[in-house]
Amino acid sequence: MFPESVILGDASKQNYAIYPRRYYVDVLRECRTCRRPFIFFAREQRYWFETLHFFVDADCVLCPSCRRDSQVIRRRLRRYSDLRRESQLTDAQLQSLVDDATYLFIHGALRDVNSLGQLKNRAVKVIPEYVGTTRLREVLANAKAATRAA
Repeated sequence: MFPESVILGDASKQNYAIYPRRYYVDVLRECRTCRRPFIFFAREQRYWFETLHFFVDADCVLCPSCRRDSQVIRRRLRRYSDLRRESQLTDAQLQSLVDDATYLFIHGALRDVNSLGQLKNRAVKVIPEYVGTTRLREVLANAKAATRAA
């Protein structure tokens, strides 16, 4: 904790069960994902608890970089899910689906190689010239090779 960074809290703007936060101070944390140290700044805490109305006992466990990465994955997963439900896709939508599937697979958010293989086959038929189709093929080939080697 860095007491010299103190900012007074406004309990009337906070969501709390028993005790509000009377003040905020910069706090050194370790990221749960990458294990790097980061500072959860007092100003950021005030924004979380008084503007966004997070519960005051919530704690910041991800560094800013990992938080951004997590948001990108959630956004892409939502778009991927929406596009998978569509029965008819335009070429642009299929390209987005292929790109999202590749990204999500690389980052561990998708694991079903069979459904990705079906998507790859569809992309090869409909948009074979698209660079994302080639990338998805490579990623799946590498995954199969890694599985065989293990």
